[in-house]
Amino acid sequence: SGGWLNSVKVVLGFLEVALAIKFLSNADMVEQWGLIKRETFFALWFIVGLLTVLYLLGFIRFPHDSKVKKISGIRAGFILLFLSFTIYVSPGILGCHGKSLWQHSIISGFPPPWSYSITGSCETTHVDSYDYYEAIEIAKKENKAVFIDFTGWACVNCRKMEENVFPDVEEVLSNFIICQLYVDEKTLLDNPETVIVPTSDGGSKKKELKTVGNKWSTLQTVTYASSSQPYYVLYHPEKGIL
Repeated sequence: SGGWLNSVKVVLGFLEVALAIKFLSNADMVEQWGLIKRETFFALWFIVGLLTVLYLLGFIRFPHDSKVKKISGIRAGFILLFLSFTIYVSPGILGCHGKSLWQHSIISGFPPPWSYSITGSCETTHVDSYDYYEAIEIAKKENKAVFIDFTGWACVNCRKMEENVFPDVEEVLSNFIICQLYVDEKTLLDNPETVIVPTSDGGSKKKELKTVGNKWSTLQTVTYASSSQPYYVLYHPEKGIL
């Protein structure tokens, strides 16, 4: 026991705040509130990191804290760790303008995607459509196959693929019509739809689709017999699934 243990609790409290920002960011993207876009996310994490460093240095004290008279080796190590992380996330505040410094591949999947940004999208992979049926019509006109990406705003693995893998195969993807379908988006459809879906006992039932996410998740489950994300499909309007 001692003052050091209180320091541990406070540092863990700062980490909980950072994680709370992450989960609030997920809800923000799913609901499309526009409150915590990519730059805002990094700014909040930068502030949390900076406050943690100042606390460990003794510039910030809480009622039960002992005065920091000497910085031990362990405390110095944590100061260096949090300071490095704070510096690492700082370019993210600039959005696309900070991308030239580094692309935050270490924490890829945790921040909002480049498309959910204040400064505008700077994704290298061009998305042709966010609508399944529109993408197929485009593919028919251009005589191309559609690369369908069933993704989700709250899907960390989806972000990792889109930010780390897609840019590496950009030349290959350019041969397809890229269609991204967010299965967890809560934006309401202009015209709610009622569809017939199969049930586990071999029957069928009516299902009302009220949100964009409902529409695309049901499409994925019924048409492609999968409900996992990320999930990729190559579909040609004439040849079917490739």
